[in-house]
Amino acid sequence: MDDRNFDALTRALASGSSRRTAIKGLLGGLIGATALATHRLPAGAQRSCQDDSDCEPCEHCVGNDNPICESDCGTGEQCCNGACYTPGAGACCESSECPPSTANDCTIPDCHDFACRYLSACDADERCCFGNCISTSACCDDADCGSPPDSCSSYTCSRGACLLSTCNVGTKCCNGECIPTDACCDNFDCGECEICNAEFVCAEGCSPGQRCCDDDCIPEGDCCTADDCGPCQVCSDGECIYPVSIPNGHCCGTPGNYYCAECCDDDDCGPCKICTVGICEDGPGQCCTDDDCPCGSCYRGVCLNDCDTDEVCCKHECVAIGTCCQGEGETCAVTGGPGTQGNCCDDLLCCPGDEGGYCARCCDDDDCPSCSFCDGGVCAAACPQGQKCCRDTCISIEACCTAEDCEGPCQTCYDGECLGACGQNEQCCDDECIPLDACCTDDDCPACAYCSDGTCYGRCSQSEVCCDGQCVDDHLCCKAEGSICGVLPATDSSEQLDCCDGLLCCDNLYYGASVCAECCVDADCAKDGWCDAGECKYPHVCKDDAHCPKGTCCCKDGSCSGKCCHHPHPPKPPKPPKLEPPTPAPAPVTSLPATGAGPGDERNSLLGVTALGRPRPSMRPGRCGGAGSRRGVIRFSSMNENNGRQYWRPLFVPGVHA
Repeated sequence: MDDRNFDALTRALASGSSRRTAIKGLLGGLIGATALATHRLPAGAQRSCQDDSDCEPCEHCVGNDNPICESDCGTGEQCCNGACYTPGAGACCESSECPPSTANDCTIPDCHDFACRYLSACDADERCCFGNCISTSACCDDADCGSPPDSCSSYTCSRGACLLSTCNVGTKCCNGECIPTDACCDNFDCGECEICNAEFVCAEGCSPGQRCCDDDCIPEGDCCTADDCGPCQVCSDGECIYPVSIPNGHCCGTPGNYYCAECCDDDDCGPCKICTVGICEDGPGQCCTDDDCPCGSCYRGVCLNDCDTDEVCCKHECVAIGTCCQGEGETCAVTGGPGTQGNCCDDLLCCPGDEGGYCARCCDDDDCPSCSFCDGGVCAAACPQGQKCCRDTCISIEACCTAEDCEGPCQTCYDGECLGACGQNEQCCDDECIPLDACCTDDDCPACAYCSDGTCYGRCSQSEVCCDGQCVDDHLCCKAEGSICGVLPATDSSEQLDCCDGLLCCDNLYYGASVCAECCVDADCAKDGWCDAGECKYPHVCKDDAHCPKGTCCCKDGSCSGKCCHHPHPPKPPKPPKLEPPTPAPAPVTSLPATGAGPGDERNSLLGVTALGRPRPSMRPGRCGGAGSRRGVIRFSSMNENNGRQYWRPLFVPGVHA
């Protein structure tokens, strides 16, 4: 190998290329170069020369007169890259003359010092695997993967990676067999006294008549632990025994360390006794129960203080140091003068005494309420039995002292007697006196009105009227007895028109208006009745409704009349249709006409209302008969006598009545 080829090989190895790549890359180059540079000339071949540069490798120029090239190689030698060597078995001039390795060991033939050698084709982090270079961390065969984790698993080397074959999900390996994960493989997978059978299922291991005890099967009647035995007994080989001799007394101690004694603890002894080494003895005597310790608990006859280090026991309570007050009868420091609390507890005063102060409920009479005095630090009542104190005066216990002692409303206490507080022109309202003409509740006001601050206010708006105690639109209210009617048409063919139930609308031309009345003529009344100024009269003297004709009721004066019957609220009439403007009416009547009746005759109310009513509307077709009154237009004109009874005779106007 000449210098140029050696340098090329060195650079290839230094560049970081793998040895296999460098050698393979240079091998072809070396072979080509060798073909050009190598001259295997026979020894003795002569050529003229001037100096050695004119000669071939392995030759030099010799001679003075006719210098010639003379070979350096001896007999049987050949020139190889400027050096002489002897060809033969194992000898070489070039790597190509070396045969490839037959060991499949990942090597490349290389000619070195005219002898064949074999270089590894793998890099430093590689190894040979059946003629191929693989990573040192990769597997070459199954043996490289090591031992599997269990008998159900195996490794397979595939493309340099170890693949593990094991049980499927939901199964586990048991002695080379895959079984469900919840199945047992051996007895350790089962509970106490259970065995794993051939079906990999945990089954009862104890035979009939046996039970489990610490994973062992024992006879049913044997004990397992001391819990199966009585007090102070232990379980030994399935039998309950006493570890020591137990005479009469208490069984004390713990299993394995029992002993018999009069008592085991203080609870076994009586009150105020303590248990000392199994014997009941008297306690120290300081306490018997927790109730004997004001701020702690009783332990073995001694009171244990439960207060913190910054607290003291004060009146059975733990309070901060310096805040404990003095109780009644205890000494105190008079810090603010006699009659002040000082360091006494609440509701007590610090009173001066012979030796310092003492706490009491009072120091003198001034500390006590009215009608009492201070007696030995306690306020005592001064009123005798049967009396009570009222404004520093003793009065009878039955007398009143203030208005609060009076039971009735609007009362005041005067000189020990409860009197009405309201004046002559006042009334009592919710325990307050108000004027007589003022209202107290809504019941004091007319219908559709309410009371507020003693004054009645109407509930209806300007477009409403009060009808049967309710605010309704003016045209929705029926007309009461004596009211002007006929302004609205009737909803049917009755003579009621817009009068309330039980009334008829009677026309009266003489007085210029129609009014609502119980009857217009005698025929409107029940049997034996007659119409008297719009009211049906009957000759009967009744005691109850059964004595009156149908449609009438017994009145308080003993007469029968439909007016004394209760009528339900009438149905509301429909909205009125548009009316033609009424014709101008004559001047209204301001005085009642002569009726022939006395001042006390109840017929005056009907005629008076009729005479002073609003102007009569103009007549409309069909007013007489049909939708109007079936009797035509009538007027109450004269009074006739009929068997000693007066009645109003309706006068029919010719050409108008039906």
